[in-house]
Amino acid sequence: MVLSSVFLLASAGGDVVLTDHLRSQLVAESTAAVAGQSLRLGLLFEHEPLWHTYWVNPGDSGLPTRLRLTLPDGVSAQDVQWPAPQRFDLGDIVNYGYEGRILLPVNLLLPAELAGPSLSIELQARWLVCQEECIPGQASYRLQLPLASRAEADPRWQADFQRATQAQPKAVDWSATLSEQGDAVQLALHGNLPPQLAKARWFPHTPRLVANSALPTWQATVQGGHWRWRKSEFFSALPGQSEWWLRLGDETYRFVARSEPTTDHAEGTGK
Repeated sequence: MVLSSVFLLASAGGDVVLTDHLRSQLVAESTAAVAGQSLRLGLLFEHEPLWHTYWVNPGDSGLPTRLRLTLPDGVSAQDVQWPAPQRFDLGDIVNYGYEGRILLPVNLLLPAELAGPSLSIELQARWLVCQEECIPGQASYRLQLPLASRAEADPRWQADFQRATQAQPKAVDWSATLSEQGDAVQLALHGNLPPQLAKARWFPHTPRLVANSALPTWQATVQGGHWRWRKSEFFSALPGQSEWWLRLGDETYRFVARSEPTTDHAEGTGK
């Protein structure tokens, strides 16, 4: 499969990159970089209608978008702040990803001793863009920002960063455990849970645990509830812990579940 071709357009910010069915650009939330402060960048994707790229867990097929930054000495990057994804149901296949206009933010930490006239940032990105067919793509980006004593929000990208912030999941400290139940994986939640949790739409952040196309069965318990999915065909073993996202209405939550060790008495193990 041939990687999509890249075309660059001059822009007041980073260069605009045109690839198959996707327009992308590296942008900054601020007009300048300030030593000793944080700086938020974002890879801005604009998909052609009906085309999509993938979340950190792409689901039953696809590949996650990968970002690799090259930064000056002393500058460090935090993890990508993935916005809540969409669910794409394609027959027996379910994928998680993004369509339309979406920003993938990354927070940089700038040292107090950072000096010079400007800050130069490079990014290499790889993705898979799909509709009825899938096309792998890649591009390199370069963004240069002046170093200054203060910075203002860049009005060109302000709405994109605001939407990305609003789409961030709310971290919650729920009591959650994951266990193997024969050919199924069971998630148990306990404690002060939101109402209507039985109607949640699930997005397993940790891949290759559950069959994404199989909706979970749910059972209420005195302390909370149990959700059970059929195992993914790629399942090998429970990780020590796993991350889960779920959506209720317009709110997305994320939490971590610890795995219970498989015992000889686990249901359906036959051990």
